Amino acid sequence: SRNPFKGLFRVLWIALFGSSCIGLFVMALRSISGQVVQLGDIAIQTCAFLIFGFLLFFKRKNNN
Repeated sequence: SRNPFKGLFRVLWIALFGSSCIGLFVMALRSISGQVVQLGDIAIQTCAFLIFGFLLFFKRKNNN
């Protein structure tokens, strides 16, 4: 096959996307409960969410 690590990369993107989703969820819960969440932390999690979500979507489209 031309790309033997395609499945491994897909698993990696899913794991990192899931981690960013959990991070955003935890930060949202902290914010709702009244704790202060630093803007830099929110920015990092949001960027990770967008980047890995894009990679999952874009790479899925290229596989077909």
